[in-house]
Amino acid sequence: APERGKALAESIDAQLAQIEQIGGNRRIWSTSKHGWKKNAHSTIRGVDRAIGICFEPLFIDGPRHASLMNVQGMQQIGNALADGIHNYLSGGVA
Repeated sequence: APERGKALAESIDAQLAQIEQIGGNRRIWSTSKHGWKKNAHSTIRGVDRAIGICFEPLFIDGPRHASLMNVQGMQQIGNALADGIHNYLSGGVA
């Protein structure tokens, strides 16, 4: 399922790109059992046929993201996540 996970991550990423404070500060990586990616890998380890992603949309201690640390900001991020999932499931282009 790695290719499906990547497609889902890309769909969500397209939605996150529309949030100004997150905009150009996004990355998509495949997980790995080794190196610094192993922590992300452990969050979805054992996911066989299902699609798994590790979603970290912001940093609590990041000044760039401070304006998202409220109900409206969390709703924006939640909507981006939901829209990305919806677009992926419906086969829509993000």
